[in-house]
Formats: sequence, structure tokens, C-alpha cells
Amino acid sequence: MDMVLVPMKEMALIGIYPDMSTYIASIKRFCQVGLLEDACGLVKLMRDQGFVTNVVAYSTLLDGFCKIGDFDKALGLLREMEKEENGGISNVVTYTFLIQTFCDNGITMEALAVLDRMGSRGCFPNRVTISTLIKRLCNDDNIEEAHKLIEKVVANGSVSRNECYSCLVVCLLCNKNMNEANELFRWMLKNKINPDRLAYSILIKQLCLDGQILEGFEYYDEMEKIYCLPSIDSNIYSILLVGLCQHSYLV
Repeated sequence: MDMVLVPMKEMALIGIYPDMSTYIASIKRFCQVGLLEDACGLVKLMRDQGFVTNVVAYSTLLDGFCKIGDFDKALGLLREMEKEENGGISNVVTYTFLIQTFCDNGITMEALAVLDRMGSRGCFPNRVTISTLIKRLCNDDNIEEAHKLIEKVVANGSVSRNECYSCLVVCLLCNKNMNEANELFRWMLKNKINPDRLAYSILIKQLCLDGQILEGFEYYDEMEKIYCLPSIDSNIYSILLVGLCQHSYLV
């Protein structure tokens, strides 16, 4: 820390002060080498010299504290960001980053609490935010909570129902929960919730690999009707075609 502070103080004695770019670069470097307290000290010095802590400085510190697993400090920084003038400088990127970090570390309840927090401040989640939470809940085998989350998010209009449920189908398939994914997919079609390309492509492929060729083709036929033209990936189309031929299904 002294290697940075001493030259800065000497510069101040002759009326020369570092600019914002210099401060940010130094803060980033401290965070990269794990010297978070020193980075915070530099932020204080920056403020003392009249600079306003911007979103880049906060985000750098936030990333640093998350990398060393100090989530209490990370939440403390979030509170500071929320208290900044003009409604705070925390945004969907900030909240989503924290949610992803908590999910990656298996602390799902904290991640959901951050989601509630952002909603209370009028900041709505995007598809990345929700897909991160759905994936974590599926990994926790908490499918019921995933359904509740989807309906809650859809109600505020920030992410569509078909995006959320398509994501849930994909997560269920990734977790080898074929029956529940298939059941959800059928429910979506029945309720006119159109699955996205990724969801139906993965499901059709898995059905074919499991020998359920006719069911895979049935879904392909449904998707062709919904989207007018086949938008299925070419390799999935090939798997489906080979399966139909191998089982002597002529359509």
C-alpha cells in the first residue's frame, strides 16, 4: 500500500493529484492480488480528494470481496451503492453478479434475498438473472421453488413465461430429470407457452437417444406448426431422421 500512497501524497504536496483512471487502475490491481483492505483505503483517499466513487470502483471491490468469499463485505458494499445519491448506482448487472456468485457458492437463500432486494428498489431481473436462479434451484432439487420463482418474475413483466419455462426444461434435462422435463414441455404446449429453440432441440435429441423416436417426431411436428418453418438445429434433425429410418417409420 505504501508503494502507492507515498508517491500520491508526495504528488499532493506539489499540487499534483492522480486522476480517476489512475485511482481505478490502482484499485483493480490491489483487488487482483487480494489486498482488499488496501483497495478500500485507496477508495477513501480518492474520496478525500474530492472524487466520487463510481460504479467501476464499486464493482471492482465487489468482485474482489466475492473472490475471497467475504460475502458480508460484498453485501455491505451493495448497501453503500444503494445509498448513493440519485437513487443509488446499483443496477441489474450488479445484482445479477451477486446472485450468480451466491448461486455458484451454493447459498441459494441469499441469492433469492438479493432478487427480492432488487425488486424492492424497482430494478427488475433479466433472463440471465432468472436462468441463474432456476439452474441453482434445479441443482438443489427444489423444483417447486423454481415454479414459484417463475410465476413471481412473470408477474412483474421483466422476463416472459416462455423464456422462464424453457430455461426450466433445459435445466431439468441437464440434471437427467427427463420425465419431469417431458411433462413440463407437454404442459407448456397445452397452455400455449411456446418453448424456445434450445429447449425443444435438447428435448427432441434426448428422446431420440432414449429410443422414443415417435415422441421426438411428434414434438418436431408441433414445433414446425408453431414456428411455420423448422428452426431445429441441423444435427438434431439428422438424429431424428436416422432414428425414424432405423425403426422403419416412414412419414
